[in-house]
Amino acid sequence: MSGAGAKGCEMVLGFEGLDEKIRLRIDEASPPCFLQWTCIEHTGLPDWANTRMTFELRPIAPGGAELRFEHAGLTPELECYAHCKLGGDRFLSSLKAYIEHGQGKPFRGVP
Repeated sequence: MSGAGAKGCEMVLGFEGLDEKIRLRIDEASPPCFLQWTCIEHTGLPDWANTRMTFELRPIAPGGAELRFEHAGLTPELECYAHCKLGGDRFLSSLKAYIEHGQGKPFRGVP
């Protein structure tokens, strides 16, 4: 695999209206069903450093799929956990709505 999806490559995510960046390393990518990132740095949530996010699509009934998501290392003991759980739930439900109905609720920064 080469290009932006290659193992070991890094990427930086930002959100409009927020002065935060998330630097991630691709640990494994097996399109279209598996993706794993390690957070190298999150400027707004330092507790994210060295946590690992895994996205896995698994086939279910004919023509269907199930997304399994895990954010390993983000535990209830961390100060940011409740905030991150709410945000994660929001983004995953937005993704579900986008897939099922063509319209999600993407992040909109505060002007």
